[in-house]
Amino acid sequence: CGARRRGMPRAGVWARAGGGEAAAARGRGGARAAGGGGGWGAGAAVRCSNGHAHRDAGTGEWRGQGDAMEVALDVFARRLGIDTDADRAALRPDARFPFDPRRRRMSIVADGEVVVKGAPDAVLPLCAPTDAGPVLAELTDRGLRVIAVAGRQVAGALPGSADEAERDLRLYGLAALED
Repeated sequence: CGARRRGMPRAGVWARAGGGEAAAARGRGGARAAGGGGGWGAGAAVRCSNGHAHRDAGTGEWRGQGDAMEVALDVFARRLGIDTDADRAALRPDARFPFDPRRRRMSIVADGEVVVKGAPDAVLPLCAPTDAGPVLAELTDRGLRVIAVAGRQVAGALPGSADEAERDLRLYGLAALED
C-alpha cells in the first residue's frame, strides 16, 4: 500500500508478547512491529476503526477512506499479514461506542470481545497494571502520536454503555504514528 506517499501517517505497534512485554522492532516501510502479539494488537486497532485502505477498482491504486490515522493502522495491519477486508466483512458488532472527544476513546463489542482504542491517558487507567510506561514515554518523547489498544472478553449480557464495556481491560498494545 502506498499510504506514506499519499501523505498518510506511518504506523507501528508495541505489544505484549505472551505474558511479558515486548519492545517494538523496526519493520518494513518505516513501520514498527512487535514480536508475538504485534499483529494481534494491530488487528484489534483496525476492528475498532472506521477508516481503511482499499484498492480503487478503476485505477488499481490504493486509496484511503476515512480518518488518515485509521487508514495508516489498516495499512500497517495488512503489512503484518492481517486480512482486514475479510475481517471487516465478517465483523458484526453487537455494540459500538463512537469516539467521544471528552472520553478520548472509542470501543466496539463483537464476537464476545470488547476492543477499546484511544489516547493512552484515557485507556491505560482502565487496564490491569502494565509496565508500558517507559515505552509510552520513549514514543511520545520522539514526537510520535500514540494510541492505546486494549480489550477484554465479554461473558453473559452485553455491556449497555461505554462505561460498562470499558472496564477491567488488558492492554494489547500501543500504536505509534509518525505524521
